[in-house]
Amino acid sequence: MSKYNVIELKIRDGQLIDFEQKSEAEKNALRNQNAIYVYRGTKSQKIYVGQTKNFEKRHKQHYSGVEEKFLNADFDEVIVGFSREFNRSVLDDVESKLITYFSADKQHKLKTMVDFNHSDVVLNRTRGNNVNDYIGREKVSSEIILPLWENIFYEKGWVENKTIDELRTKELVKYSPVKVLTDEQAKLIDEIVHNPQKNYVINGDAGTGKTVLLTHLVASMLIERKSAKIGVEYSRTGRKQV
Repeated sequence: MSKYNVIELKIRDGQLIDFEQKSEAEKNALRNQNAIYVYRGTKSQKIYVGQTKNFEKRHKQHYSGVEEKFLNADFDEVIVGFSREFNRSVLDDVESKLITYFSADKQHKLKTMVDFNHSDVVLNRTRGNNVNDYIGREKVSSEIILPLWENIFYEKGWVENKTIDELRTKELVKYSPVKVLTDEQAKLIDEIVHNPQKNYVINGDAGTGKTVLLTHLVASMLIERKSAKIGVEYSRTGRKQV
């Protein structure tokens, strides 16, 4: 039995043109259930991933005129996913992973270049909310995220990589800010972000989480200071500098 279900809707000029044709149960879900949603423009190929407790209301907010990117993205379809497993932690996790996977999928033409703010295709400006670890996280990945990707997004031609395994080898996914931090890493990032006048040197053996720490740090700094310009230097010896 599937751990999720989806509702597909068509969009024209910001309006959900087939909303009234949905069943009462579907309308109720769109108005009252926790959901993950993905907008797509057939011609523009742009993507936006989000989460909400009321999709109908959230859709109207997106198209209220405040979010210019929605007016220019030419979205013409949206898939809204539901699951009994969806609480706040799960929604944060699924949203963040889908943003990362869609970004990685759309970067196949960029060769070795990794762009952590690939806003020309995936319109999300961040990786979503901070993700906290929770019981059943692996189950959510295997029973919701994986089949959503393979059976819905790939089958409908929304993505080019058939399996998530193909994406996990890309640096964008391996070192994404979606990774859950340890308490020590989280405290260190908070200290660095709020003490910009200080210098820090992070040492550690291979596999201790330095790169994950770095990507989280860059993401956090961009959220705190949206106009900041941050450079990351990477040498052949593996040394990274922010």
